[in-house]
Amino acid sequence: MSQEPYKAQTTSQKSTESNSVLECFIQECLALMQHNPTAHAITQARYALSRANMLTPAISSELDSLLLEQKEPITIAIVGQFSSGKSTFLNALLGRELLPSGITPITAKVCKICYGDEYSLHVRYKDGSLVQKPLNFLHSLDTLENMKITDFTLCAPCEILRSLSLLDTPGFNSQNAIDTETTNAILKRVDGIIWLSLIDNVGKQSEKDILHAHVRQYASKALCVLNQKDRLKDESEIATSLKYARNAFSGIFSQIIPISAKLALQAQNSHDSSNSAQMLTESNINAVLEFINTQFANNASALKERKILRKLRTIITQARWHIHRARKGIKSYKEALESLDSSMRVHALQSGLEKEFKSLFLRYDSALENLAQSIFAKLEEVEFELPLMRKGLLGFQREDLSKHRAIIIPKDTLISRFGSDESTIAVELRTLGFSIGAFGGAFGEFVRGELESLLHTANALELDSRLAMAGEQGWNLAQSTIHALLFSTTQPILTRLQSTLDSLKLLITLNYPNALTLALTTLDSKIQYALHKHKQNPKDFALFTPTLENIRDSLNTALHFLSFQDKLSLQNALYKKTLWELSQAYMECAQSGTQALAPIESSLETKAHMLAQLLHKQTK
Repeated sequence: MSQEPYKAQTTSQKSTESNSVLECFIQECLALMQHNPTAHAITQARYALSRANMLTPAISSELDSLLLEQKEPITIAIVGQFSSGKSTFLNALLGRELLPSGITPITAKVCKICYGDEYSLHVRYKDGSLVQKPLNFLHSLDTLENMKITDFTLCAPCEILRSLSLLDTPGFNSQNAIDTETTNAILKRVDGIIWLSLIDNVGKQSEKDILHAHVRQYASKALCVLNQKDRLKDESEIATSLKYARNAFSGIFSQIIPISAKLALQAQNSHDSSNSAQMLTESNINAVLEFINTQFANNASALKERKILRKLRTIITQARWHIHRARKGIKSYKEALESLDSSMRVHALQSGLEKEFKSLFLRYDSALENLAQSIFAKLEEVEFELPLMRKGLLGFQREDLSKHRAIIIPKDTLISRFGSDESTIAVELRTLGFSIGAFGGAFGEFVRGELESLLHTANALELDSRLAMAGEQGWNLAQSTIHALLFSTTQPILTRLQSTLDSLKLLITLNYPNALTLALTTLDSKIQYALHKHKQNPKDFALFTPTLENIRDSLNTALHFLSFQDKLSLQNALYKKTLWELSQAYMECAQSGTQALAPIESSLETKAHMLAQLLHKQTK
């Protein structure tokens, strides 16, 4: 994972933190002198984030924007479904047809309407340029030109705009999903919302779904305007629609007002004062203006403070979330480190390594048994004569020769047959020797794979980025130290295993011909010695007839059977011993890893506690 973002953040943090203490002190003193609790809250947040090493340039800039935002007028978003008459409604509020009505390119862009000493229009393009245009530019804008534009700012010398700014949004459920995303993003940063709905089509399920998904959380600062009431027959129908809207939108808006933006605009443009007053009354636009003045303009400071504190809580919550994810990642990594031993044993069992290791001795024992039986089957019987003294007919003794039989081993023949490189048994034992030597390599690859799996686990947890976003350093050093320790303690254990297995391999592959000769020579010597003694004194010395067990014992001695049994089969088998050594090493590494990670965990815990306390203060 690339570390560049982390490096950039760290470098920028150093430059930011160098002035953060003095800057925070000055700003806090100014805030206290001005008795500005909002500015004080921002300063506290900056100081806490700085101490937590999480005051990135982006966050610092956002906090600066919040300080400046206090001095700006509150912003009210005009929101509604696509083609709900937002532009006509805004023209009615402004008393002039400044915005084009109907489906036009501008309706797909955000237009900010704020106070100005004179009418002016500023267009921001996607290349970053800001260009002043004539007012009729909005009415003549084509789709091609609109594609180059980001947003509009319209200034007007209207009294209503002295205390607030209006935002004409693209709306919901338009043909472009980006419009919905843009509008939803706007709702999170405005101070108030005016939802526009058509009175004769109010309360549709699609509209209720949008309100519950996007607007319900802003109920305390939301007004619903039912437009085009002039399309209904009389006040009775208006009252019916209003009642239905209140039931459908229960708990979403602080007030619902039916109006006719069309009548209001006509009244403002009419030259007949009496007719104009009547149309203005029928339009009910003054009820909207009264709500704007009493609920928005008069509460501007409270609304502004509420919005800024909400943004501030979001910044702190995001910082806590980064710390939470980092702490969770460290915990998961420690769990993986502590369970390395048990997971390795389970994976080893699943891999069949233990079964493979046990088969090595079984193959060795079977090969020796097969060799013993083959030798036993080749034993030969020979005839020999012994003198026998007998009395003759006249009482004189005479010497006769009596014939006897003895079992011998055709040593040279057997050595030539079973000791050659081409013999089946020699090939089998040689193959077994290579299998014994290769097991060490296979087991080593398995263990190294388990260690690599731990490293991959750490990468999958994205701890590098999580800790960087949590403003925490030292992880890379701790991780490299832990992994280096694991590999350094593992390698000697694997080397000892491989060395012992290689020794066993040599005993089979290189020593076999000599061992076979030794075993057969030993047996032959016993047979010949017993035969010699028997010939000298048949009564006291019996012949030695080798049994299958005798042959196997001789082979066991010559081919170091007990060593193979001890290393490959018994309780002290190399496989079990190696696993135990690795287990002890990994437990020690886990303890060392816990110690190496402790400072990082402690730092994250301190940061989390600090931000939790700050968030608790902000929510009071």
